Amino acid sequence: YFGVADARGSGRIEVRLDAPDGHLAGTIVPRPGVPSETFLRGANGMRDVYLVRHGEVEFTQPRFFAGAPLPFD
Repeated sequence: YFGVADARGSGRIEVRLDAPDGHLAGTIVPRPGVPSETFLRGANGMRDVYLVRHGEVEFTQPRFFAGAPLPFD
């Protein structure tokens, strides 16, 4: 999983593997003041990970985690 604690602005965050235009593993369309998360598809083994922002979205506390996500503090 990948998640962010909070986001401002509008747009989306793409999680891409191996290159900024590589395999799309997940997408978050965050809502202000609400934690957002996505399951990552095809993200196994040792990979380079790119967070690609589209629009004017800013976010805090990015987290990657295996299994069920933990709540943000």
